[in-house]
Amino acid sequence: MEAAEPQRIEQRRGSAQIALGVKPRFDFTVFIDAKPSHAAALMDLRAKNPQRHIEVVNSDANQALRSIVEANSWASTRAVLFLDPYGMEVEWQTLEAVASTKAIDVWFLFPLSGLYLSIGLQI
Repeated sequence: MEAAEPQRIEQRRGSAQIALGVKPRFDFTVFIDAKPSHAAALMDLRAKNPQRHIEVVNSDANQALRSIVEANSWASTRAVLFLDPYGMEVEWQTLEAVASTKAIDVWFLFPLSGLYLSIGLQI
């Protein structure tokens, strides 16, 4: 009788881990999550990367992003924003605020199921 193969468990890296793995590195990274358990996991990730400049914000992303946009001068600063919403809850005002900087490139990551649902509701 053949020995059973050991069970393989696939672990996928989340968006935060992927962002921290980008080469060349980002100078400064801000992770925003409204869910306390997710923010705690991001704080653990920050603790595992003490050499990195990482800020974790436990807040609604719409409010936090608008605050970040308002609090910074964008004349000589560039940024990349990876929007990875759990649902389709990014507010238009947030996108307008980000666009007004003319300095933030946006990657909008979303599940196709959310797109299909939104299209279905519009038809």
